[in-house]
Amino acid sequence: MTRRSAFVPFGLLLVAAFAWTQHSRADTEERSSTQSVLTQLLAAERELWDAWKNGTPETWQSSLTDDAVFFGEYGVAQKAELVDEQRQSITSCKVQSYSLTSPRVIPIDENSAILLYEAEQHAICGGADVQPFMHGSSVYVHRGGKWLNIFRSEIPVKK
Repeated sequence: MTRRSAFVPFGLLLVAAFAWTQHSRADTEERSSTQSVLTQLLAAERELWDAWKNGTPETWQSSLTDDAVFFGEYGVAQKAELVDEQRQSITSCKVQSYSLTSPRVIPIDENSAILLYEAEQHAICGGADVQPFMHGSSVYVHRGGKWLNIFRSEIPVKK
């Protein structure tokens, strides 16, 4: 074996190792970016739930896009209806607590993502207990430096 041919396997090993570290670094950066988006979207979602709990409907006004849509057990509602429902809930609902668990994000592109979660809520609205367990999903878009909700859905967990 010549001296030159002895270096070929070593050179191939170095190229493969470099390629693997670059791929691994890209995967790590992507996971880190996805985790960052998850943290940001979960914070945005909690702002909406806190607004419901604390009776601050103006948060809904500023956190939804103008063309936002809600889909739930009772049908579809536009932004104006959602904000109005939140204003009405100040007098009709007493929210003791809520929690959002099992969050997961599905990136769509760098300016939009889907947030999935499970919700547990303890509240009375209109004199009746609300369904405590929900499957939640929200689509967020990043506009003007802020994550805004463009679509939300809350579906009761079947008993």
